Amino acid sequence: RDATGNWTMVVPTGTGPAAWLNYPSAIYDPPNQRMLVFGGQYNGSVPQTTNDVWSLSLPPAGAPMVLSKVLPTGSLPGNRSNHAAIYDAKYQRMVIASGWVYYNPGALVSTISASNQVNALDLSKQDSGTWSTIASRPEWGAFASAAAVYDPVGQRMLVIGGTGSWRLQQVTLPDPA
Repeated sequence: RDATGNWTMVVPTGTGPAAWLNYPSAIYDPPNQRMLVFGGQYNGSVPQTTNDVWSLSLPPAGAPMVLSKVLPTGSLPGNRSNHAAIYDAKYQRMVIASGWVYYNPGALVSTISASNQVNALDLSKQDSGTWSTIASRPEWGAFASAAAVYDPVGQRMLVIGGTGSWRLQQVTLPDPA
């Protein structure tokens, strides 16, 4: 919003996704003053999910925002959409859980299933980050379209709702070392 309280269109510099995404997740990364966007589904006649990570810099007012693709290393999570994400402040990482995974992306007929994976993107270094798998949660069952929050006192991610599950679930966030 501007100084008068009106909403204004933000047009960042840089290069963004070829087509806009539906159903990604986003977190605020305070130490690096940016918003990170993970995954989602590209618009089109055939659903195509992605595991891309995009960064939008959030400089002081008046400075231009820059949109850029982030190229993490490590064990990348599968392409997914409709997943939940939080920022783990203690270990400076983005944590994602659940979501829809499409197989045979780009084919006229894709297979879709829900995920029970929990993955983390380490943001503690001044690089593109490193993905790792925290857990597979078979006891949850697979689900998508859930909401999540970070509990800093219990060092956990709380996930509620979603397709395939209407109960409260938790992931204790382990020390990445």
